[in-house]
Parts: sequence; C-alpha cells; structure tokens
Amino acid sequence: MRHQRRSLSPEEQQKAAESLLRQLRTIPELNTCASLAAYLASDGEIDPAPFVQERRLAGTAIYLPAVHPEIPRSMIFRLYRENAPLSPNRFGIPEPEADSPAAAPWELDAILVPLTAFDHLGNRLGMGGGYYDTALSRIASAGRHVLTIGIAHGFQMVPALPLREWDVPLAMVVTPDRIFRFTDTGVSG
Repeated sequence: MRHQRRSLSPEEQQKAAESLLRQLRTIPELNTCASLAAYLASDGEIDPAPFVQERRLAGTAIYLPAVHPEIPRSMIFRLYRENAPLSPNRFGIPEPEADSPAAAPWELDAILVPLTAFDHLGNRLGMGGGYYDTALSRIASAGRHVLTIGIAHGFQMVPALPLREWDVPLAMVVTPDRIFRFTDTGVSG
C-alpha cells in the first residue's frame, strides 16, 4: 500500500487532496469542532492541508502530532500556528516546537488519522510505530468522545485486518471518493 501511495504522480496527489477537501466539507461534526488534530502528509499520504487551512480560517484550533518527550511510543498534540517554525522529531517528521501549547488526544474534538490500510469495520493499519494506536487507546480509556477519522486513498481498503487487543476502530474513514461511517457491525451511512 505504501509503495502504491508513493507511486502516485504529483498531479494525482493534488487531485486526491482536492477531492478529499470536498468530502471533508460534508461532515457536519468537522465544520463545528473547536479543535482538530491533523498531520503533515508524507510517504504518499493524502494531504489534508487544504481542509486544515479552511478550518483554521474558520477559527478551529489546529494541532499536529508530536512525539511525547517522556512516554515511549506515545504522542501529544501541539498547537499548529501558521508560520510558526516546525522542528524535525527523531523520525525526521516536522512538528511544532516544545513551547507550543499541548493537548492530550482526549482533549480534542476530532483527529484526522493517516493510515496504511483499513477494513470495512474501521480497523486500521498504521506505519508500525504504535503512536496512533496508543493515542486511540488513551481516548477510549478516558471515556471521552473524540471523532477519529482515517484518511486514505480508496485502494487502501482491504477485506479484513488482524485485530490486536490494543486496536481501536476509527469512527470514519474518508477517501477522495467516499465517506465510510462505522458501527460495531460495519459501515453505515
């Protein structure tokens, strides 16, 4: 899946980002949330930046993931200010600097989650580091509702993914062509 994502041309990626923007605009919960965590696209991921910019202009507080400075395989979300410097973390991924205000995953209204693959039940396969798995588990443990939305190309859907005890399904997955809403019994909507 990662190879297939990376093989998309810049034009195909731009078209996917524009289609993603149109899909995300139709989700009422995203248009009213006060805080939204997103990601900076890399490795062929669809770029949510056009939607993030729209939400920022509408007054939504935007957060980016940052490697937690003390807890292994864990992340926090730091406020992303326009034109503020970003620093690469130990994986080379840019993130807001340490003095940027932080939020725990359960303190956010919605999180856009990158993924490698997803199935018809909302299960996701990440990049293998476990950072989003830990964040999603912490949200579930906190008992707070946070809208978790996977972002993917349509070809990243697979028939089924193996489940582990720490896996937490996503509420939705949005592709350039479709919005998948999940319940305990599968896709709805």
